[in-house]
Amino acid sequence: MRIPQTSRRNQGCEVLTMNPIVGRGAPERGAILIQVAISILALTAFAAFVVDYGVLWVARSQAQNAADAGALAGAISLSYDDTTYPPTANVVKLSAAYAALCAGGSSSCTTEPSAADPVWGSQSGASSAVDVLFECPPGFSGNCVRVNVYRNGESGNVIGGPSWMLPTFFGPLLGIQSPTAAGPLAAGHGVKATASARVAAANGTNCLRPFAIPDFYWDMDGDGIFTPGVDQYDPPTSGSVGTGYTTQYDVGTEVILKDDSQISSGNFRLLDLLGGNGGGTSQASGVIQACTSDLYSIGEQLPGKAGNSVGIKDALDAIYALDPGALWDTHHNKVINSCVDTHACYKYVRDSSGGLDPTPVPDPTATISPRVLTLPLYDPEKEAIGQAGQPARDDLQIVNFIGFFYTSGDTEVHGRIVTEAGANVVTNGSHTVSMNSAFLKVIQLIR
Repeated sequence: MRIPQTSRRNQGCEVLTMNPIVGRGAPERGAILIQVAISILALTAFAAFVVDYGVLWVARSQAQNAADAGALAGAISLSYDDTTYPPTANVVKLSAAYAALCAGGSSSCTTEPSAADPVWGSQSGASSAVDVLFECPPGFSGNCVRVNVYRNGESGNVIGGPSWMLPTFFGPLLGIQSPTAAGPLAAGHGVKATASARVAAANGTNCLRPFAIPDFYWDMDGDGIFTPGVDQYDPPTSGSVGTGYTTQYDVGTEVILKDDSQISSGNFRLLDLLGGNGGGTSQASGVIQACTSDLYSIGEQLPGKAGNSVGIKDALDAIYALDPGALWDTHHNKVINSCVDTHACYKYVRDSSGGLDPTPVPDPTATISPRVLTLPLYDPEKEAIGQAGQPARDDLQIVNFIGFFYTSGDTEVHGRIVTEAGANVVTNGSHTVSMNSAFLKVIQLIR
């Protein structure tokens, strides 16, 4: 190093001049690449969790909806198409299975559902499998239908399969493959769902009409009028149909309602369903057209209404006008050409004061023709004994209900016995009837 010259006063001292040298450290480019790779892997895993796991949960919800739809469809079919339990034909199984299949948007569905499944329909050729079983879950009784829906590789006993697994979108980047075939060994992830519905005998209604007719009895002397001690009547119970009307033999039977005090088939008693407070012709007509919201159950006493039946014909004509095109199909024992088929039904309702609103309102969700009325059946023996004694009975005991499809009327009211009676039937109280005696049924999704 060169020693610079110094001034005179710095003589004797050695002054050093140092020039700094800057060196280069090790490069960090490799560490950044590792961080980027780990971030990409983490983001891919997060995307797989959000998207593919989201698909799993959406599909799980859709599978449950499909199972619910299938169970309810099976219960409805079990209630009206094949009432034997377990059903002997396949109509109930197929109703339940295809309702579940089409609700899931499966490619195996023969027709495109109105709300196709956005996840299941995304795989070309992907299909579901469906089980239909006739068993009740623990704690429930009645006629039950259980539906299992599979999109996890399993097979069903009605829609066999095997089913496809669910698709994965980001999973293949992590080694979780999207399915390319059906079956339990196929790659991917899957879901399954189960639902149970039941058909139970209803023993109450909150849409009753004010006509009570005697339950069916054996007319031993053939005079057409119930005679205590001669004619035989046994009320239906939970274990026996008695002598009364049954769904097996009496659906489709024509009944003619006649205003007559004698206890005879079709002779009706007009009821006071306005809280026992009586009421004139307009009140009775209002109950005919719009029923009441009060709950009436088997075993209860119904108050009779004194006076004549003036105004009944006009009220029934108003009911008829709500569904004038509906007809009775004698071959299949059912109502056809109803406004229900086109969702164009109307109904009468009550106004804010509780009276009848004279203008019917649209009822597009109706599942039963507005010409189907729920009527109570009373115990003819108790009524006959009451009439023979002193004082005469003014009330009637409910032993069952029937659906009455009003077909025509002039001086007499003609109709057919049906089971599609009342959308507002509920179970209540301790008095019940067997399924063979129940014209009103409750369809419930129980699990």
